[in-house]
Amino acid sequence: MTPRLVLVGCGKMGEALLAGWLAADMTADEIVVVEADPGTASALRERHGVAVVAGADALAGEDRPQAIIFAIKPQALAAAADAYARYAASDCVFLSIAAGRTIASLQARLGAAAAVVRAMPNTPAAVGRGASVACANARTSDEHRALCQRLLSAV
Repeated sequence: MTPRLVLVGCGKMGEALLAGWLAADMTADEIVVVEADPGTASALRERHGVAVVAGADALAGEDRPQAIIFAIKPQALAAAADAYARYAASDCVFLSIAAGRTIASLQARLGAAAAVVRAMPNTPAAVGRGASVACANARTSDEHRALCQRLLSAV
């Protein structure tokens, strides 16, 4: 089964990931982007055909994504993470590419049950030639690791 993803934030690196996933083997209906800026949201819908919502509260309560990817500015991560903590007890993995934010800081926001992976793709990811190292917490299963590897490998 192909993963269902929630991409929180879709700036340059977030959109590079999104484009990579769509070019690889995912379809637009498997991805929901959370983007508060209406202009950016509209552009993403047009360019990629993905669903875009303004915030975590707009996600359907019964939705259980396989991965939530934080691709937002580091200063916004703490507040954003709180809104997604409800998914920590499910089989969801949290992948963060926010610079300077540690696994411990994310786990403190998301809860002890959260599977957290931290990565920092480099600039060439924007053209599909990037490299990154991913680090996971103890709650991250082999399946979570494989999924994050797949997501990061797309760029």
